[in-house]
Amino acid sequence: MEDLKTSDVFSLVSPNDVRRALYEAPENVATLIRVVTTRLFNLVSDHTFPTLLNASVASYATNLIKNTTGTQGRNTTKEVLNCLRLLQRVLPVIFEMETDCGRFELDVLWREVVEEEHVVEERAQESQFVIEDDEEDEEEAKEISSTPTTPKPSATTRKTSPSIAARLFSCLVDLLFCCGFTLPNKIQVDHYKINYTIWERGIGSTSDPGLSQPFENNRAEVLRLLLVLTSKQIYAPPSALFTSPSRYTLHFVQNTPRRDVLTILCSLINTAMNSTASSNTVAGVAGKLPYNHLVFKGEDPRVNLAGVCFRVLCVLLDFQSGSARDVTPNSAENPSPTPTARTNAFRYFVAKLHRASDFDFILRGVLGILEQQMASINNLLPGSRKSVPYIVETVMFFWKIVELNKKFRAYVLDSDRAMDVVAYILCYGLDIKDKPEQHGVCRAISYIVQSLSAEHAFGLKLASPLKVAVPQKRGTAGNGGDFLVNAIYCMIATTSGTLSSLYPAFVIALANSAPYFKHLNINASARLVQLFTTFASPSFLLVDEGHPRLLYFMLEVFNSVVLRNLADNPNLIYGIIRAHKCFEDLGTFTLASGLRDLKRQKEERERKKDGVDKGKQRADPDEGEEAHEEKARLLRHENNSLEALRRAESGEGIGLSETSSISSPPQSPTGPMGRNSAFQEGQSVPLSEKARGKMKAVRSLSIDVGAALEPLTVTGIGRNGFVPTQEWVTSWQQGLPLDPVLLMCSELLPKVSELQASLGPASASSAISDLLRSASLKDHLPPPPPLNPRRFTWSDASIVWLTSLIWGEIYVRGMSPLGVWNTTAVRLFYVKHTQTQPRQITDTIVLTATGECLSMDSLSISSLPLSLSPAQQTGLRRGGISSVSDLLLTPPPELAKKCRLAVHDIQSLVDAVCEVLASAPLRLDDEALQEAEFFTTGDQALDEVLGGGIRTGMLWEIVGESAAGKTQLSLQLSLCAQLPKQAKGAAGATCFLSTSWTLPTARILEIVHTHPSLSLQFCGLDDIHTLKTPTIPILLHVLSRTLPAFIEERLKPESHQKPVKLVVIDALTELFHSASKTSSSSLSQRAKDIAEISAGLHTLAAKHGIAVVVLNEVADVFDSEENLDSELQQGEVLYKTQSRWFSRAHTIPGENKKEAALGLTWANQVNARIMLSRTDRMLHLDNDDARASKRRRLNDASVSGKALSSDAETVRLRHLTVVFSSIGPPGSLDYFVSERGIVVIPDEQKSSVFSDPSPPFKPPGPAAVVAVDTMNMAESGTDSVGTQLVPSSQPSEQFLEIGAVAISSDDLGYVRSDEVEAEEGPQEEADDWEAYWKDDDLKNLYETMDFDAVSPSHPG
Repeated sequence: MEDLKTSDVFSLVSPNDVRRALYEAPENVATLIRVVTTRLFNLVSDHTFPTLLNASVASYATNLIKNTTGTQGRNTTKEVLNCLRLLQRVLPVIFEMETDCGRFELDVLWREVVEEEHVVEERAQESQFVIEDDEEDEEEAKEISSTPTTPKPSATTRKTSPSIAARLFSCLVDLLFCCGFTLPNKIQVDHYKINYTIWERGIGSTSDPGLSQPFENNRAEVLRLLLVLTSKQIYAPPSALFTSPSRYTLHFVQNTPRRDVLTILCSLINTAMNSTASSNTVAGVAGKLPYNHLVFKGEDPRVNLAGVCFRVLCVLLDFQSGSARDVTPNSAENPSPTPTARTNAFRYFVAKLHRASDFDFILRGVLGILEQQMASINNLLPGSRKSVPYIVETVMFFWKIVELNKKFRAYVLDSDRAMDVVAYILCYGLDIKDKPEQHGVCRAISYIVQSLSAEHAFGLKLASPLKVAVPQKRGTAGNGGDFLVNAIYCMIATTSGTLSSLYPAFVIALANSAPYFKHLNINASARLVQLFTTFASPSFLLVDEGHPRLLYFMLEVFNSVVLRNLADNPNLIYGIIRAHKCFEDLGTFTLASGLRDLKRQKEERERKKDGVDKGKQRADPDEGEEAHEEKARLLRHENNSLEALRRAESGEGIGLSETSSISSPPQSPTGPMGRNSAFQEGQSVPLSEKARGKMKAVRSLSIDVGAALEPLTVTGIGRNGFVPTQEWVTSWQQGLPLDPVLLMCSELLPKVSELQASLGPASASSAISDLLRSASLKDHLPPPPPLNPRRFTWSDASIVWLTSLIWGEIYVRGMSPLGVWNTTAVRLFYVKHTQTQPRQITDTIVLTATGECLSMDSLSISSLPLSLSPAQQTGLRRGGISSVSDLLLTPPPELAKKCRLAVHDIQSLVDAVCEVLASAPLRLDDEALQEAEFFTTGDQALDEVLGGGIRTGMLWEIVGESAAGKTQLSLQLSLCAQLPKQAKGAAGATCFLSTSWTLPTARILEIVHTHPSLSLQFCGLDDIHTLKTPTIPILLHVLSRTLPAFIEERLKPESHQKPVKLVVIDALTELFHSASKTSSSSLSQRAKDIAEISAGLHTLAAKHGIAVVVLNEVADVFDSEENLDSELQQGEVLYKTQSRWFSRAHTIPGENKKEAALGLTWANQVNARIMLSRTDRMLHLDNDDARASKRRRLNDASVSGKALSSDAETVRLRHLTVVFSSIGPPGSLDYFVSERGIVVIPDEQKSSVFSDPSPPFKPPGPAAVVAVDTMNMAESGTDSVGTQLVPSSQPSEQFLEIGAVAISSDDLGYVRSDEVEAEEGPQEEADDWEAYWKDDDLKNLYETMDFDAVSPSHPG
C-alpha cells in the first residue's frame, strides 16, 4: 500500500472538488462520509489494527520481499491515517456550506438510528487520575466522582445508536490512547489495546511511557481532526456565537466521560509543558546550536505535536457558547461566573486543580517556553535562534489557566518567578507591537497585565529587583516597578497611536500597581511624567471622548504615590514638582484655552514648514501679548470667583500673589540661582487650610472663562465625527483628582526652589533628593483611600473577541503547509490576504559605454556627463527626479507636470540621457563564439526533427490533446537531461513545476529501467525536483525568487550538485481555467499574466542556459476556413486566417481540427511549438523486431523491466509535428508510447501500419482518411524500433487507499474531461473499471453499506 502523506491527501482532494460535489450531488458526499467513518470505526475495532512497527532485520527483509514481489500486505495504521486526513479535508467545506445545504449535517452526521442491541455485562475502567477539591460541596462531588459499577444483566433492548459525529468523537478518544498507534505496545494489558494512560510525566502521572516519532505524528493527526470538528464555530458570525453554538464542541465538552476528560486534559497539558524539556538525542543537541533552523529543514514532530496540544487546549478552555456558558453561583461570596461539570468539563477540571506540584509543573513549563522565546529575541547573533512556533498559544493558555484557577494565580504571584513571567510576556509584546497582524496578541497581553496587577501579591513583587535579563533597549535595570513602567511606556509612546485601544488597560495596570511603587529610578519616573503630560495636552484630550479617562487614571497613579509612598519615590516626586504647571493648567482648562493651544501649535508647525526662523517667532511681541492677555483674563476670573466665595462664607481670602505663585511658569529646580525670583516672591504667604479645601471649587468656577473668550472652531478636531463641547469638558474636568498633587506641590515647591536658589547645581540635586526622602505631609494631605483595583471584567464582546483571536491564530497556523481551512468562507473573523508584491521594473540594468553594468536606481543623473540648463536643473530638483530610473520610466507628460517644464524640454533631456547610456556597436568578430548546447530526447529520429535535440536557452512548448503523450515526453526529457555530455546529455538536473497533479515517480522509474539509453548510474529521482504552483501568483513568486535562488545555489562550487538544465511546467493552461464569463478585462489580465510568466521563463533560460519546456492543451476548431481569404480586402489580415499557420498542424488529415490554447499572446512567447496528436492508425510489433531494437546501455548492463510477450502486439500510433521552431524547419513523425517512453516508428516498420476500423478517439469534422503520409514522415536512420508492450497494471492517477476502497476525486460526483489523462501507455486492451468492480473486498463492502440517503439517480 502506498504511504500517502497528509499533504498528498490535501492535494488530491481540493475544497473546490468537495464544494462542487455538495452542490451537484450531495448524496455522493454523504456516501463518502459514511464509507470513510464506517471504515474508520471498523479498523479501530479490528484485531489487525494497529500494524506493529517491526524493527528487526528479518521483518525488514520480509517487507522488502513483499514490496518487490507486489504482495505487500495491508497496513491498517496507514488506512486509519488516510481516513483521518480525508475527513480533515472534507469536513471544513461541509461546515462552510451548511447554510446552503440545509439539513445536510443533521441528516448525515447527527442522525440517530433506533436499533436492537444485545447488552452484556461490562466493567468500567478506572480513571488513572482523579481531581479532588476539599471545597466541593457534597452534591457536586457526588455528581462528578460517582461511577456506576453495578453490573447490568444481559438483555436485548431497543436502543438508539449514537450518531456518526458522536461515534467519531468516541473513536478519536480511543485512538488517542491506542497502544501501538499513539502509545507504546509495552503498556498494553492482554488484548485490550485501548489504555487510558496519560501520555507523559506531569499532572496525574509520575511515569513516562516513552516517546516515539511515529506515535507523536499519529497523535498530531488525531488532534488535528479534533480541531477540525471543533472549528464549526468559525463559520458562524460573531453575533451567533452564543445563540448558535457548535454542536461538535458542545458535545465534546459536555458528553465526554469524566475519565476521558481527565486523561485527555492531563495528556495535553503534560505534552505542552514538556515541549522544552532537554533531550540528549542528536536533534535535541542540534536544536541548541546557532542557526540550526536554517540548516535542518522540515517540521519537528515534537514541536508540531506541542503546538497542536496548545491549540486544542485553548479551544476547549475558551468555549463558552450556548449551554456551555459559565454559571453565576447563588452565594454572595463568589459572584463571578464559574464553570461547572455540566457546562464545560474541561474548564471545570482546570479550575479544580489544587496540588502545589501540579502548579509548579505548569509554571516551569510556561517559563521554559517563554525563556526559549526570550533567547530568540535577546541574542548576540540576530536570527540565530528560531522563534517558538506556539508562543501565542502559550500566552493564551497561561491567561486561561490564570483566569480559571484562582489558586494557581495565587501560587504564581506568591512564587519568586512571578515578575519573570510578566517580564517575559511584556518583552514578547514589545517585540511584536510593530506588526499589525499581532495587535490582537498585544491586546491580550494588556488584559493579562491588568488582571495580574489587580492582585495584592503582584504589587508586593514590584519592589523586588528584576532577575531576568531583558534587552537593554527595553529599559535600564531596576526593580519590577521600573520595568513595568518602561514596558508600558514603550507600548504607548513608540507605536504612533496604532495601539490606542490598548491604552486603557495598560494605564489601569499602572493605576493598580501605583500604591506599591517604591524606589522608582529616574528613567521610569520621567516616563510616567511624560505620559501624563502627553495625555494632558489639548491635542490629545479633545480628539476622542474617552481620552480624559486616561488622564484620570494617570492622576490616580500620582495620587497613590503621593499619599502612600511619597518618601520612597523622590525621583517621581521631583518629576511631578518640575511639571507642576501642567497640573495647574488642568485646574483652569477650558475648551477655549485648549483650542487656542491647538491653533498656536498649528501655526508654529506651519511656520517651521515654510522655513521661518524659530527664534524670531518666539520674540514676536504681538504673539506674546496675546498669551499674556489670555492668562490675565483667567486670573481675574479666578480672583473674582475666590472673592465671591470668601464673601459668601466669610472665610479667609487669598491674594493675587498666592494665585500667581501657583500659576507661575515652570522653573527647573536645578537651574541657576536667581531665575525663579518671581516664584520666591509669592511663597512667603502660605495657603490657609480653608483655601486648600476650596481648590476644587476654584477649578469648578473657572469654566466660566470660556464664555468670555471669542468663539473658536471645533470642527475637524475630534475623530470619527466627535465634536468636543464646553459641557463635555466640564463633565470630566470637575472630576479630575488634582487636589493631592497640587497640595503636595504647594508644600514642597517653595522648599525645592529655595534649595535651588541657595545651592549650586551639583549640590542642589543631592539636597533636593534628601529633602524629598525625608518629606512628610501627613498633616497636609488627606488620608489615602482604601485600595480598589480595577479588574478585567469579561463581557460578551470580549469573549467573542478572544474566541476570534484564538481561532484566527489556529487558521493562520493551518495555512502552511496543509491549508486546512484555506479558501473556505470563514465568518467569525475577516481573513485579509497579503497583497502579492509586484515585480519592480526599476531594477533594470543598463550597460554604459565603457561596458560597465549599473542599476538604473543607483545611477544618478548628476553623475552623467550632461550639459543641463539652469531651468532643467531647477525643474528636476523641483520634481524630485534624481535617478535615471525616475527619468526614463516616467512618461514625459507626467515629468513635465512635476518639473514644470515644457514637454519638448523633457524629451530632449531623455534623448540626451539615452545617448550617454547607449553603448557603442561591437563587431561580431570581437565577440567570442558560444556554441549552442543541446541534449538528446532519447531518440535519434526525434532529435533530428527538433533540429539536434532540445536546445538550452530556449522556451519550448509541447501542445496536444489528452493522452497524446505530453507528460510522457516531458518525463523522458527530465531523465535525458541528466545523462553525461558524452552521452548527448546535459549533465544537469530538472525542476518540475506542477499546477494540478503529483509527479508520477513510479512511471519515471519504469522509463529508467526499460529505456535502452538510460541507466540508474546517471539518471534517477535524486536530480528531479518538483514544486506545486496551483495559482498564478505562486508561479510568479517561484519564477522570480524561489527558482532563481535554487538554481544559483546549485551553481556554487561547494554544492557538488548537478546544475539545473531543464524546467518543465505541466500544464500552464490549468492556471487559466475559469468558470466565470470571459470579458475584455479578464482577457487583458490574462495577457498581462502570460507576458509576466513568459518574461520570467525567458530570464531563467537566457541567464542560466536552461531549457524551458511548457506543456499546453488544445481547443477544438469548429469554424469553416473555406474562402476566408477571398472575403478579405487587399492588405487586410484576420487572426483566424493567420492563426492556423502557428497554432495548428496540417501534416495528417484531421490534425488541423485542434489548435493550441492561450491564443496569440502566448504563441508570440515561445521559441518552438511541438504538437502531439492521437490518430486512428495501428502498428503491428513482433517479438523479433522488439529484440532487434534493443540498444546497449551506457554501463553495458542488461535491461531490467517487464517480461516481453511472445505474441505480436498492436499499438496505436500518435503523431508529432514541429509547427514552428527558431532552430530548424517544420517536420513531423509517427511514434507510440511504450513502457520505455516515446518510441519513433522507423522506416522498416511503416509497412505494418493499418487503420483501426473503430477508432476510440475520432477527431471532429470529416471522417479521417486512412492513409500514411510518407511525405511528412521523418527520414529515420535510427536503430530505434518498437517494443513489445504489456498492459499497465498501475492506475493512471493517485488514489487514496482506505481498506478495500480506492477513493479519488472522481468519487465526488463529477469527472472533468480535461483532467482524464491516459498517458501511462496503451490502455485500449485493459479494462481497469471491470477489474475494479470485480474486487471481492469492494463488493462485500458495498453490500454492507446503507444507501438509504442515496438517490437512485446518483448511485454514488
